[in-house]
Amino acid sequence: MTAKRLASRLSEMESLSSPAVSASPLEPAPAEPLPALSHSQPANCKGPGNGDDLRAVLTGLTVGLGHGLMKVAEGRGMSSMHEKTWRAHLTAIISQTAHVKQSILQQACDKVEEYYRREEPDGVLNVDVSYDGTWAKRGHTLKIGAGAIIEVMTSLVIDVHVMSTYCQLCASVGERLRRDNDREYEEWLQGHQESSLCTRKYKGSAGGMEVRGALTMWRRSLEHVMRYATFIGDGDTKTLAALNEDKPYGAILVVKEECVNPQPSGKYSLTQ
Repeated sequence: MTAKRLASRLSEMESLSSPAVSASPLEPAPAEPLPALSHSQPANCKGPGNGDDLRAVLTGLTVGLGHGLMKVAEGRGMSSMHEKTWRAHLTAIISQTAHVKQSILQQACDKVEEYYRREEPDGVLNVDVSYDGTWAKRGHTLKIGAGAIIEVMTSLVIDVHVMSTYCQLCASVGERLRRDNDREYEEWLQGHQESSLCTRKYKGSAGGMEVRGALTMWRRSLEHVMRYATFIGDGDTKTLAALNEDKPYGAILVVKEECVNPQPSGKYSLTQ
């Protein structure tokens, strides 16, 4: 991610509470302000969060260092923040980004429904979509993958599902607790896995991520009064076979159309 794009994300994060912000035709609804978080004393915390701290957390996430970025700061004689404070900022960022994601996807679904209602005024809509999966990198050891559904006629992304076999908090906080106290670790792990903070939401092979993402999103399509009856994809038939075996729409089978101009495998990735 370039510095310009990171600065843009930070600016959007800090201005979510302002209804005057307009970044695209699909705008997120105003979110709750970020809580007042800082590594200083609580009495000195003012305003909707410490911008420098939020930038530090986002930068750590972007470069893949996480809280380890604070070690770099300490080595350069710069101010740092405690790991608990880091996690508090991380919780706030996760909450805000989840709100923005759901708001934009809901607006996209509303636009798609408006388009299809011209022909189907009532009932569940049969929507034509394009679906594909992508990964953070190539290879059998990858830890993060994602699937996206794009409605064909409007070209709007109407659903996204991210899968990960790794959680930074499980690897850091969890491992430390496990070494110190097994009982405390088990209690923490149960609560952590049930929360939105645990990113380890997938168990299985890297190659199965694309199929799992499709199953998850097809199953919840009816929540938006939509049925992804036809989808356009590459030559891989595993996704179609899994969908029709799962039968998310009962007796109605999913039909697949071949993509006539697919992008070469590996040309794009989550990091681009």
